[in-house]
Amino acid sequence: MFIGNLIRTLPILGIAATAVDASPVPTFGQGSPSLRGVLCALPIVRTLCRKDTGEVDVLTPVGMARGLQTTSTSSRFVVQYASASRWGLPTKANAWNIPGNDINKMPPMCPQPNVPASTYSEDCLYMAIYTPVPSPSVLSNVPILVWVHGGSFEVGSASDPGLDGAALAKGTNSIVVVVQYRLGAFGLVPPTSMSGNSNLAVRDVITSLQFARQVLPSFGGDINKITLAGQSSGAQMIRALLGTPSASGLFSYAALHSDTMDYGFYKPQTITDLQTQLYTNTSGPLAACNDSACQMGISLPDIISAQEEMRNKVQNMYPVTLSGSPIRPVHDGQLLQYTMTGNSFPPAANMKPVLVMTVKDEAGNSIGTNLPAGFPASYFAIPVTTFLGTGRTSTIETSGNYDPDAYGAQAGYTNDSDNTRNAITQLFTDGYWRCPSWTFSRSWASKGGVVYTGEFQNGATYYANQNNAYCKQSGMVCHQDDIYILFGTTPSPTSAQTALTQEIQSRYSSFIRSGVPNPSSGSYAAWAQSGSTDVAALKLGGTGTRPAEACDPTFWGSQVPYDYQVYGL
Repeated sequence: MFIGNLIRTLPILGIAATAVDASPVPTFGQGSPSLRGVLCALPIVRTLCRKDTGEVDVLTPVGMARGLQTTSTSSRFVVQYASASRWGLPTKANAWNIPGNDINKMPPMCPQPNVPASTYSEDCLYMAIYTPVPSPSVLSNVPILVWVHGGSFEVGSASDPGLDGAALAKGTNSIVVVVQYRLGAFGLVPPTSMSGNSNLAVRDVITSLQFARQVLPSFGGDINKITLAGQSSGAQMIRALLGTPSASGLFSYAALHSDTMDYGFYKPQTITDLQTQLYTNTSGPLAACNDSACQMGISLPDIISAQEEMRNKVQNMYPVTLSGSPIRPVHDGQLLQYTMTGNSFPPAANMKPVLVMTVKDEAGNSIGTNLPAGFPASYFAIPVTTFLGTGRTSTIETSGNYDPDAYGAQAGYTNDSDNTRNAITQLFTDGYWRCPSWTFSRSWASKGGVVYTGEFQNGATYYANQNNAYCKQSGMVCHQDDIYILFGTTPSPTSAQTALTQEIQSRYSSFIRSGVPNPSSGSYAAWAQSGSTDVAALKLGGTGTRPAEACDPTFWGSQVPYDYQVYGL
């Protein structure tokens, strides 16, 4: 892990619910179609069918969708999009099932550490759908924006703070969908007896897109304008889908926020190593199992405990796992066919318009958590060597690119006492996020793809950063601090934050319709396409473009190789 844990989020509290199994027989909602249900499907009377409780109904090919008007401008529909046995392939739902048969409930989280067992369930493959108007009956051919949450592939849910899609739906006049997918061992490290079911989490998201394409036309959604967007490991998931030919026809555009592109996707051997450690070398009952029947009977908390033991153990055994996402997708050559590095990209005909965005202080949370204020310059090499090794660290030190003296008050930082932490923050921000993202943009452009690159210069402190004094300093924009901004859910926003939300949502509104993030209205700067050499990274919430500095291709990715280059990923 990156100094304890590179980007692991704090515990995420969800809303517990009892999941309802999907019926094998198509039904309308929670039972047979009623006369009222049939009548309410008629556009002329549909708006009259809203219940006093705020319920909104929409007839779909899999039954009557039951939703809730949550604001004066939006309604929310929560639905199970698939079911799956433990470590089994997902099966798309053929009925409209909601959590606990209650339109007010959000879904249970997928099993994950650091939350009460009562808040999660293996029956967790749900999506939350937000419409830009209370009654979807008035919508016609509006774009669809599907959000994939982050959380290092180990935590997160559709209930994460800030992911209420109502304001984003309204601000972009789109249908916003927030999907859940299996996490950790359940989604990415199946037992060896089920090794053919690799990348289950990726398959879950594919199934969610298939379900969305089936039902969202009933809401007025345009399935020819589906944009996938996500942050952190959610962005990494989308990058995996860009490298998955079977997913290519399911969406049109992609937006990647803070993808740790330095990591790369695993080789199959690494997943085999993780399987060995998880299922044979952990201390709990899971490792005592000799067959799949036993594995199926192990409790969820025991599997999560074994997963946590495994993740901590492998980072001391296999250097390739030393990251904030030691559990992640595998380049299996079957589902995920392109590494999205080097020359392994899909053909130009399948390269979709992409937004690639980072925030200016991505590593700030980890640095602020693990290195004390006033961290001395003489200790600079210690954390750097831990993660990059002596060779890369030596090159970095002699380059002068991250000299702590250049990151004090004279360079616009808050004070000189934190110049070493500032320098290390910039170093890891560049090495794990910004520079590999720029390398991706150059490669995407050089191979015929359309890509726009940007960096958030302003943000809103995310809940996971609230107790981090370093991230809360004026001017800092740490990992996840773009989430509230995009979704329009910033608590008590400043005028600058409100303006940035309006800009980002306007750019999104344009992008999800045309693949170009330049709205026709508003006085926003033109966002130029990235080229094969100049990425033209727009300063979001700032002015002009971001200089390359150490992200010049002659330094990172060349003199200092990325992890995916070091490990041949």
